[in-house]
Amino acid sequence: MSSVGNEASDRPYAPVRREWAARQAPRALPAGSGRTALPAARNRTTPLPSPGRADRPARPGRSVFCAGGLLTVLWAAAFLPSRVPAADLPSGAGIASPRAAGETTVPHATTQAWPVREAERSIRQRDLKADIFTLAADSLEGREAGTQGGWAAAAYIVKRLRQAKLAPAAEDGGFFQEFGHAYRNILAVVPGRDPRLRSEYVLVGAHYDHVGYGNERNSRGPIGYVHNGADDNASGTAALLEIAEALMLLPQRPRRSVLIAFWDAEEKGLLGSRFFVRSPTVPLERIRFVLNIDMVGRLRNRTVEVFGWRTGEDLRRLASASNRDGLTLRFPLTILPDSDHYPFFEHGIPYLLLHTGKHAEYHTPSDDAPLINLRGTETVARMLFRIVWEVANRDRTPDFRDAASAEARADRIRLQHPVRPQRLGISWNADRGAAGEFVLTAVGEDSPAERAGLQVGDRLIRFNGTVPRDSEHLIALVHTADPEATVTIRRDGASRTLHVRLAGTPDRVGVRIAIDPADNGGVVVTDVIPGGLADRLGVQRGDRLLLGEEDTDRPLAERARRFLARRHAALLLERDGRILSLANPERP
Repeated sequence: MSSVGNEASDRPYAPVRREWAARQAPRALPAGSGRTALPAARNRTTPLPSPGRADRPARPGRSVFCAGGLLTVLWAAAFLPSRVPAADLPSGAGIASPRAAGETTVPHATTQAWPVREAERSIRQRDLKADIFTLAADSLEGREAGTQGGWAAAAYIVKRLRQAKLAPAAEDGGFFQEFGHAYRNILAVVPGRDPRLRSEYVLVGAHYDHVGYGNERNSRGPIGYVHNGADDNASGTAALLEIAEALMLLPQRPRRSVLIAFWDAEEKGLLGSRFFVRSPTVPLERIRFVLNIDMVGRLRNRTVEVFGWRTGEDLRRLASASNRDGLTLRFPLTILPDSDHYPFFEHGIPYLLLHTGKHAEYHTPSDDAPLINLRGTETVARMLFRIVWEVANRDRTPDFRDAASAEARADRIRLQHPVRPQRLGISWNADRGAAGEFVLTAVGEDSPAERAGLQVGDRLIRFNGTVPRDSEHLIALVHTADPEATVTIRRDGASRTLHVRLAGTPDRVGVRIAIDPADNGGVVVTDVIPGGLADRLGVQRGDRLLLGEEDTDRPLAERARRFLARRHAALLLERDGRILSLANPERP
């Protein structure tokens, strides 16, 4: 994630050879730092750290070194196992996970869900670990854009893409989109299968550069040490590599094409993504959705921040439905210009950015691979895979919302509160109502109460045979009652029961709601009526009731009214990004 605002703030760039030569001298170290500073360019072979995979023997010959000021990258042929896409397997062979020997094979002939699930499960901690530890090695010198370390990282990424048999997507038929001062975006594509939709793209991106040895503009210090950038953004790069590989394991490609982008020079002011937007390799209007992966390696308290959820319709529901591991999702309103989603947002393309949060090691030399939460990275990467698969296969992609910018500036959402007719049309003293005494202070003109014969001064004793405990209980009784009801009152010392026909439809759920214009599939609970179904099932204020697939051709307000009027065996809702199903023990 970038801490640089724009290209103009970068220091002037020296040609690569002269820059590397100038860095030959070792850096001075602050006293007592306890960390080894590395020369910017090595004149010796420096082995990359072993990822420590139990299922792979140590492999010699893997190194990064300088010779005569030029970068040479040596990768042993067996550095990573060959990973064969399912499409290249013999008919009926099924999808075999390439990760470990002896794992069971799932046949193609089961259901569509099985191959997708197996591809998702192919995203594993040990593979993420190998990628992160390699990209965040001291040997790559912080992966600064345009340097030998940045080019070494690019060589590793391209090798991985070739092993997964990803198709290159740069204009020259290769993987590299070169720009600026030896900067390189890396582009690949998973072609879509649908003849009508394959010309549309879901773009999934992560920046692979970091800040090298740091400077006063991009480091929180100390400067002069290798800033390995394990979380920022080796974690996102590794997640994207695994997602791309998982897509290639599927026997059937997604309907839309998926453009895979590894951005360079993000830390210099989003230069890679901005260059792509100026010189796109596919028409920008064909990019329907952007998923940005930046810093997903430090999951804490199982909480993930989801940015951009208001830039397109139903993106919150998309993220929540993809959260099958019970993560807590936070949905900030802010739209920050500090990562590679922003150039696309400026061009009216909806996006999501998933982020496990900044930390004390952010943009310091201490952002190292051993601090990565590998299990958490696996969980988030699998969720990201599900988001990609869902958007790439939908009939319609999310429409961009112009209102997102204003909502972000105001830091608030304008919820729409549907007007609900008063069902009975009475008022009473709130203080006395709290004690269970309901002396009517007003009766609405031509209201159901007036037509039934209720008068100011009447004392309400029962509603539909039930003695209300307090005002909230009476409101719940009225809102949830069938149209034909009875009201028992005391007037002039005598009690009488009146029949009343209530207005509107009964609320079988027992909530007050508001409509979020960015959510076309649910409503926000603003209050829970005591004693109603929602109260009994534990629905809370702020929950989002999911309305289901019924009546989708009707306006959302009408759908909500119909939903509240129905009897439900269970309520489906979203709370903090988790989808919950609350079963009604009194099944209708």
